[in-house]
Amino acid sequence: MPNMLTLFIAFIFNSFVLAQPVQLQQNEINLELGEDHLLTGSFSKVWIEDKKLLAVQVRQNKYYIKSLKPGLTHFRLDNTLYKAVVSPIGSKKTYSDWKILVTKFIELSKLAVDYCDSSVCLVGRLKQLSDYELILSLIKENKSKLYLALTVENDLASELQKKIGEQLRAQGITPLKVQFGTPWKVFYPFIKIKALSQSQSASAPSSSFETQFMSLGLQLQYSALATEIADNIKVAVKVVEVSKNFERKLGIRWPDSYQSQILDNTKMVWAESFDLALNAAEKAGEAKILASPNLLCRSGKEAEFFAGGEFPVKVVRLRSTEVIWKRYGIGLKLKPQIDPLGQMSLQLESEVSTLDRSITVDDVPAIHSNRVSSFFDLISSRTIALSGLIKSESSESTEGLPFLKDIPILGSLFSSKNFQENKSELVIFVTPELMN
Repeated sequence: MPNMLTLFIAFIFNSFVLAQPVQLQQNEINLELGEDHLLTGSFSKVWIEDKKLLAVQVRQNKYYIKSLKPGLTHFRLDNTLYKAVVSPIGSKKTYSDWKILVTKFIELSKLAVDYCDSSVCLVGRLKQLSDYELILSLIKENKSKLYLALTVENDLASELQKKIGEQLRAQGITPLKVQFGTPWKVFYPFIKIKALSQSQSASAPSSSFETQFMSLGLQLQYSALATEIADNIKVAVKVVEVSKNFERKLGIRWPDSYQSQILDNTKMVWAESFDLALNAAEKAGEAKILASPNLLCRSGKEAEFFAGGEFPVKVVRLRSTEVIWKRYGIGLKLKPQIDPLGQMSLQLESEVSTLDRSITVDDVPAIHSNRVSSFFDLISSRTIALSGLIKSESSESTEGLPFLKDIPILGSLFSSKNFQENKSELVIFVTPELMN
């Protein structure tokens, strides 16, 4: 017979086992939206965590779990716990296809297929840009609905961002910042969606819009907190005094009035770029660069440039006297609108004003102004020339024998005169281009 000590140890052990909670076995089932799952075996109770995703139906004395909405939830049959992943239609094929693809290609051998936010995703570590390019080609080839949830190193993240930006531009979408999480996400402003849906000329982005991001492995999320992103445009402005000879090289017509025109790039085959052409002309004495600012402007917004000065004008009223300032110089207003492909419309207003001291009122000079307003549609970045302010300089020199050439009337017999005329023009060159 067992002694009392043995019986006491056995009693304590049995009591401890009975006091432990029942360990639940967790199983996983994957359902596509609208798919049913037959519940087999004997059970007396069914519990569902989220009844918006799953429902229990009884048909012919059989119990079915029916999927209602994509997502992840749990349900329990008595003491057995199940994880249910309800994914969008077509995801099962994607899941099975990529189970094979990640083992078929050596570059993807360390990646795995999983579910992220109820959608099929690729997990693992991305080591090089070429692997991402291979994944994109496989997504396109297999028409897969797949998100990427790959871990990315910091040095590779910038390369990926640039590559994804190029891909988005090719689809006519302004690049957005990618959040390399689980999965990779981009956030789109919900306010813009609402505004588009109320417009008759445009409709809110549909599922096809989301598909464009999914083709790059990105999940598109709408957020009221997301900032509306628009392209930035760099406008290079050069104010140059050029000679008539250099204008001919550029193909600028000698104008009768202030005007604007687009330069023909084929006229500058002798230079690698427009900047080099100006620098070479300046060294040759054919041009003089007076100002060369660069303006940064958001698409659809206005940018302004002014170089000049102001002079005071005293205004005397009945009981007060005040001084107002009038400005003169070179003013330029730009309003570019650009699409992600680089095509742009440019509204341009310019004014060049100078002091005219031949007309004065109380020693206050008049202002001589030239204004031009133009609108251009550009398929790609081109240079626009605003011209029409001609400056003419004339000089006369006399050569001859000393003293004799100064004799009235007869002096012309002992001398010669040279007449020199130099014409130059103030030209404003405007070159807008999309910032990468």
